[in-house]
Amino acid sequence: MQVKAIIKKIGAKAISVKDPMVILFGEEATDVIENVSVVQKFIDKKQQVDLNPQVGDTIEIDGQTFKIEKVGQLVQDNLSTIGHVTLIFKHPSDEDQMQNAIYLANQNNTFPKFTVGAEILYNN
Repeated sequence: MQVKAIIKKIGAKAISVKDPMVILFGEEATDVIENVSVVQKFIDKKQQVDLNPQVGDTIEIDGQTFKIEKVGQLVQDNLSTIGHVTLIFKHPSDEDQMQNAIYLANQNNTFPKFTVGAEILYNN
């Protein structure tokens, strides 16, 4: 199954060159949260509710594919209800325990480009 979301807004403090992470939120995000988040809108709300990312699945952001290496315990509930998840673009270590995070990697260990209107594809 493929679940599609569109990037609607990018907060002023959402992207940092220092941290390999991005916080995603649905359109219900408050102004304060929106400032540090990338706001996504799921095309099909039923698919969003059924979304359950697993290790080995992929997430494609603006044409770049990332493999899921670790999924925190809170990801499914928060992603399926409020569109919230933290994407971390590094290989997880034993110390990496963010429960609302998906740890991602790609062949080049690159950070994706986030632009308004770009697609985020959750593939499993």
